[in-house]
Formats: sequence, C-alpha cells, structure tokens
Amino acid sequence: MRCQRERPPLRPDRREALRARVAHPTRARPGLDARPANVVRSPPPRRDYPPASAVARLGHLWSLRPGGCPMTRRDRRRMAWRNYQRRQRAADLARRQQSRTTCARRFGSAECGGRLETVVLRDGSTAVRCERCERLKAGICLECPRPVDGAVGWARRCAFHHARELRNATRRWRRNNPDRAQRSQRRYYRRHKREHDAASSDWKRAHPEKAKAAGIARRRRLRERLGVAV
Repeated sequence: MRCQRERPPLRPDRREALRARVAHPTRARPGLDARPANVVRSPPPRRDYPPASAVARLGHLWSLRPGGCPMTRRDRRRMAWRNYQRRQRAADLARRQQSRTTCARRFGSAECGGRLETVVLRDGSTAVRCERCERLKAGICLECPRPVDGAVGWARRCAFHHARELRNATRRWRRNNPDRAQRSQRRYYRRHKREHDAASSDWKRAHPEKAKAAGIARRRRLRERLGVAV
C-alpha cells in the first residue's frame, strides 16, 4: 500500500479567502485582486525575448548576451554578416583546392599544407577533405591523439607539442634572421646586465670554492683555445 503524506493545514488567511471564494464567486478575493472571478482575464504581455528553455531549443534563432540581456537587431545583423562571410570563405577555399593536392587554408602568413583526399558522399557527390583540418575541427592534436591545449577550432596542438613547436619556431626564426636575433640579444643583455651582475656576485659570495674552481676552468679553456701552454 502506497504511503500518502498528509497535507499541511492551510494558513488562516488562505482559509478565509477560500471560504469567501466558494460562498461568493463574484466577490473579490482578499489580498489578490478586486475583479470578479467570472471575468475573463487579459493575456499576459508579450515578452521581447524567449525564456531560457526556448533559448536552449532555438539557439539558432535566439541568443542572449553574456550579461543575460536579449540580442538586439544590430547583434543579429552582425551575426548574419559573419555567417555570410564564413560561407564565402568556405566556398572560396573549396574553389581553390579543386586543382591542388595540399590544403590551401591560411593560418596567418602560412598555409595548412595537409594532404587532400576526395571522399564520395552518400548522395554520390564528392567532397575534398583535409586530415589536418578535420583534426583541428575535432580538437585533436596534429602530432598525437591527445586533445588540444586551447579552444576547439583554434588550437592545433596539445600542451607538450605546442611548447616543442614554439621552441622550433624560435630556432628557425633565429636561423633565418641572424642580424635581428643578435640585435635582440644585445638589447636583452644591456637591459638585464645589472640584475645578472648582482645575482652573479651574490652566488660568488655564497659559493667561494665553486666560483674559484669555475674561474680556473675558464682560464684553462681560454689558454687551450689560444694555444698557450698551461
């Protein structure tokens, strides 16, 4: 047998209001409104934005700003223009990749360079896809199966491979631009020379024996380089 919970007793004010409504249906309900109960009420005013449940269902039609206020006409026009530009860029990219074997998608001043493959769809049409771009859209690292370190659709590598690629890019830049790298290194040395000298003096005072051994080894290497007998 199902256990039924007892309803809590009504408050005195609610009990009196209910008795008055049952005895006299046309009498005003105390504390609620002064209109008779048999009068048809007007519909509630129309809101300019849908409730949260409708926003979740109709996300492609309605949206809310981060502060919770509804989108204005200007916001919707801006979103429509961005979607139009995105479709135009996709169509231009598909047009340029028809006669290529590598992906022509731009990432700043560089191209993707991934290998293109032609895929036959269910309706018999063909589409050109790039494996690197597909991994980018899925949020998978280009070097390994781990997730990317950043926003999906923008980040290309995980944290480990991102740091390694950053180091390799720095080495490539220094190799391709030796003059600019040397000027940058000189500026850094002049800017941080005082801090470096202070830290070196503190270390030498704290480790006199190690500092003396390092000085002897440095002088020995200098004599060997100059061809002077030790």
